[in-house]
Amino acid sequence: MTHFIFSLFHYQLPITHYQLPIT
Repeated sequence: MTHFIFSLFHYQLPITHYQLPIT
C-alpha cells in the first residue's frame, strides 16, 4: 500500500522532488 501513497505523492509533488533524493 505504501507504493500507492508514494506514487500519489510523486504525482502531486513538482518535478523538483523528482530531482531531489528520496528520503
